[in-house]
Amino acid sequence: MRYFQCITFDDGDETFFAGRIGLGYNTEIDEHVLVHINYKEKNLETRSYELNCPKKHVNGEGWYQIDPPPRPVAPVQPTFVNGKIYCIVEPNLGPVSARCEIVAFDVMTEEFEVLQGPPCAHGVGHTTILEFYGTLCISYSGQSRNTVDLWMMKDAGIWFMEYHIVLDELSKKATPLAVDPTDGQILLNIGLSLGYYDPKTAAFETLIIADRIPDCPDDYEIYPIVCHESLVCLLQY
Repeated sequence: MRYFQCITFDDGDETFFAGRIGLGYNTEIDEHVLVHINYKEKNLETRSYELNCPKKHVNGEGWYQIDPPPRPVAPVQPTFVNGKIYCIVEPNLGPVSARCEIVAFDVMTEEFEVLQGPPCAHGVGHTTILEFYGTLCISYSGQSRNTVDLWMMKDAGIWFMEYHIVLDELSKKATPLAVDPTDGQILLNIGLSLGYYDPKTAAFETLIIADRIPDCPDDYEIYPIVCHESLVCLLQY
């Protein structure tokens, strides 16, 4: 694509790393799409909120407003699968739901829809949304049980638990990052370390342990990302 864009926001919301920036790709116009869902107001006591939702094409001119999603979104990094940007619904705002809900944004029609998530303990453990093998997945980690459940959405919105991971010691935010297509091992983020979990043997092999960063507080967190592609085209000479 051979372009570079420095993205700036003019709505006063600087919560870029709170997970409310969705990046998708519109195949009809051959352009990347950004959606920035942010809160104009929210009240956890009354569960009331008001959303703002600007959108832009990455190499386009500026942001323009679209109708916000029908549910509040949680501070969990969205994912893009098959033409739609998916976000986890915030369980502490808006209508009360007995199970996990998902908001999906179609980058072509610019319309939102609400989907039912898997039957995990909504709002209790650590939930992330991601893509494996071109399929929408929900990862739920329960620290009290030292487990990570990875759910995959099949046809007609039916969810199946694809992996049930049990570790001796588990970070409260343990998250699957990728599955090795050759042997099925799962790359896990365990707080300050990365490692491979073998679902056949239930063995975990630590690959990387992050060193403490000087002058950072003890409770700092690291967010590793698996990069499938880049918006920057590196030219070889």
